[in-house]
Amino acid sequence: MIHLVQALTRFPGATVSHWRLGCCRLIVACMEWDLEKTRLYPLPQILHALFGLVISLTSLWYCCNFVNTMEIVITLLILLFSAVIHEVCHGIMALRLGDDTAKLAGRLTLNPIPHLDPFASVLLPLFLVWAGSPIIFGAAKPVPVNFFNLRNMKRDMALVSLAGPGSNFILALIFAIPIRMGLADGGIASLILMQAVVLNLILGIFNLLPIPPLDGSKIFASFLPSNMMYRILEWERFGFLIIIFLLFTGIIHSVLLPVLNFFSQILLGFSII
Repeated sequence: MIHLVQALTRFPGATVSHWRLGCCRLIVACMEWDLEKTRLYPLPQILHALFGLVISLTSLWYCCNFVNTMEIVITLLILLFSAVIHEVCHGIMALRLGDDTAKLAGRLTLNPIPHLDPFASVLLPLFLVWAGSPIIFGAAKPVPVNFFNLRNMKRDMALVSLAGPGSNFILALIFAIPIRMGLADGGIASLILMQAVVLNLILGIFNLLPIPPLDGSKIFASFLPSNMMYRILEWERFGFLIIIFLLFTGIIHSVLLPVLNFFSQILLGFSII
């Protein structure tokens, strides 16, 4: 960890030590901040570190000659950060509602390593980039939740499932505020913020689709009689095959794009596609 911090603080593109330290502080916080503990980083420190990360990524972008490669790297970093927040929020909500499975599994942490899924976190977004898909998304390893431990299974299953997409909409709002208020200068930092808004909107909207194993299927199933609910949940084993089929046929794109434009109009004041 120390070597990583030293390497970043010596990175030639980050010319202002203030921003370099902000970036390093965020990395250290994400690697060592365990949400199971009650002592959290103060909000101003976290916001300062997030801003430092944007500035440092901007410096990295300028210093790299392979811009397309850097676009992919930055997209993957934003996806990873957003997907980890998504899964941690599932676990926190489950813990509050009576299930400590995620806590016992060590998943209530912003350390990305326990959340990484080789297919959903890396290969899927890279494949979508390679295929020229207009929508890029990924996912972290699902947080384990035992719905039978919840106090009110149907209601709490819906709340736990809603917590993940809800976190992505909140992140999209946070990243959209500087753009909407005119604080972004229209440069590379603005493009990174825009990418963060778009990716979080896609994650939020996509996960609300009522397709197993997405969160939307559990929310939808919670309103059904128990026998129908269990039948829908049984389809989770085939879920990714269904999702891949819908991606190749363009059905998911035709559903997501209008909704994505609607939310971008609300958050940013203009359509992004």
